[in-house]
Amino acid sequence: MTALSVARSCGPCNICCTLPSISELSKPAHTPCDRLAPAGGCGSYSERPQTCQKYACLWLRGLFLDSDRPDLIGAIFEYWEDAEAEQVLRARLAKRVTDRALILIAAFSMRLPVAILEETG
Repeated sequence: MTALSVARSCGPCNICCTLPSISELSKPAHTPCDRLAPAGGCGSYSERPQTCQKYACLWLRGLFLDSDRPDLIGAIFEYWEDAEAEQVLRARLAKRVTDRALILIAAFSMRLPVAILEETG
């Protein structure tokens, strides 16, 4: 997926370092990565796995309002292609998800399939 028109940086958001499981690091879901620096961000940024290097959520790519930053709404959104090459919106939900995240899921579900991932960990 190409970048959208808004350039953003993660800033204080590090939910992608906590919410999903990362098999390359044997990191379970809902557990902070042991490489996560105290001030935020990756403590071994130049040596992070390919999964982390390639990852950019839809908020980071410029979709959604600034106030919809994943750590603020408790959800990470990403596009995915399923086995039939159909585009699907995946929503990874934190243990505490806001009403705003649920509204976004409902709105997107009117236009394309939505897969809600509630990873256990």
